[in-house]
This record gives sequence, C-alpha cells and structure tokens, in this order.
Amino acid sequence: MAENTLTPFKRADGEDVEERLRLLQENLERCLQFIDQCPIIDGRLIEDVEILAATTTIKHGLGRTPRGWVVVGKLPTFHVIVELSRSSTTLVLDVNAAVSVTVDLWVF
Repeated sequence: MAENTLTPFKRADGEDVEERLRLLQENLERCLQFIDQCPIIDGRLIEDVEILAATTTIKHGLGRTPRGWVVVGKLPTFHVIVELSRSSTTLVLDVNAAVSVTVDLWVF
C-alpha cells in the first residue's frame, strides 16, 4: 500500500493555526501540481465504441494528438486492440478478431 504523502489532519490550537494553514496550503499545492502534470487526466471518455474486425476510425474530440488511450470497460472476451495511427482529430484502431467488439475508451 502506498504511503500517504500528505500530513494528516490535526486539530489546531491557538497560535498553531497559521502554521497548520501554511502546511495545508503546501499539501494542496503539491496535489494540484501532480494533477496538472498527470497526462492521463486530460482526456475524454468515449463510450460504446464499436471496433470492427476491419480498421475503425474514432473521432476523439481532443483537439490535439492523443498521448494514449485505455480500454476502460466492456471487453467481454480477450481481444487485442492495436493502434494503427493517431492524429489531432482521429484515432485508428484494429482488433485481432473476426468479430467486432464494443468498448469504452479513455483517450488522453
């Protein structure tokens, strides 16, 4: 289990309030910096994407070339989905099966 990197909340008494608020602000700033620098957060969920046994082009709507993508749901059986290309408007995927699969994708 990962160690908690934030200082645990403790009840502040009197003169200790300013120091506690400073620590809280530092911890909050660290958390926000992590979120801001995490590439996977800046993405979009695309639900019910049917990936055909042939090449499938998906309009991702990010307005930039995606850094990556992840299947986040609805993969009923084992299939390997292969990325063929990506651009500022589309993501082109293929599935290694004779049938299509429907998935939810997080594109980031």
